[in-house]
Amino acid sequence: MDETDSVNQKAGDTDVTSRIQAIRARAMLEEITEGTTGRHRYRPPAAYVRWAQSVLSWLRGRSRASR
Repeated sequence: MDETDSVNQKAGDTDVTSRIQAIRARAMLEEITEGTTGRHRYRPPAAYVRWAQSVLSWLRGRSRASR
C-alpha cells in the first residue's frame, strides 16, 4: 500500500465516521421532537423542540435536494 492508498483509506474512514455521527445526531433530534429519551418520556423546553424540528426539516430538504 503506497501513500496515496493510505490517504484514500483515511478519507474513507472519515466519511464513514461522519455518516455515523450524522445518523446519531438525526436520531437524537427525532427523540427530542417526539419527547422520548431513554426509558422515560420527558418534555424538553418548547424552544428546543422547535429548534430540533427546524434542523430535521432542513436535513430532509437537503437530502431531497441531493437526489
